[in-house]
Amino acid sequence: MPTCQLDCEREKVICAVTGTIGCGKSTFFGFFRRHGWATFDADGFCRSLYAENDPELAAFLRRRLGDGGFAEDGVTIDRRRVGEAAFADPEFLEELAAEIYPRLDAALDRAIAEVRAGDGDLAAEIPLLFEKGYAPRFDKVIAVWCDDAVRRRRLRESRGMSDEEILRREACQWSSERKLEEADFAVINHGSVEDLEEQFRRLLVKLHGK
Repeated sequence: MPTCQLDCEREKVICAVTGTIGCGKSTFFGFFRRHGWATFDADGFCRSLYAENDPELAAFLRRRLGDGGFAEDGVTIDRRRVGEAAFADPEFLEELAAEIYPRLDAALDRAIAEVRAGDGDLAAEIPLLFEKGYAPRFDKVIAVWCDDAVRRRRLRESRGMSDEEILRREACQWSSERKLEEADFAVINHGSVEDLEEQFRRLLVKLHGK
């Protein structure tokens, strides 16, 4: 049977990429974009709410933080300040999630529906995939794993995060090992970008069942 006929008959793949902070999941997720997949970036969607100064989010932050969630102009949402406040206050973090996640849910559902109704495949990067109960929406889940010491060094060097900040953020996520146990596929990110891409190419074969 011709290859093109096999491609046309295979089912769409709706998969998710997850992992603990600093593991390299965004780099791995980028390979899907480069290979023409439809993509959904959960963190990117949330960042857009801040960057666009979403009125509902701004009003919530004003009520909750006063000027503490805004830049010096008093109008522009300062994502870093909001993040620092959230990870220092579990109650506020929960309230912030309740403000943002319903809109994230709706956007994700739209992205999945569009792909299922059309052509191609979808990959979504969702850091809190398991923690927020998103895994059942996907056909397959990929967890990117990296040794804790390597992850934390990357976060200190690339993002300037302190050990205290790293530990606060890790406390809000499942461990890397637990995510691996729940995922369908594991990606080990200890080597070069080239090694990571080679793992991606091998994974594509498994996802497409070829």
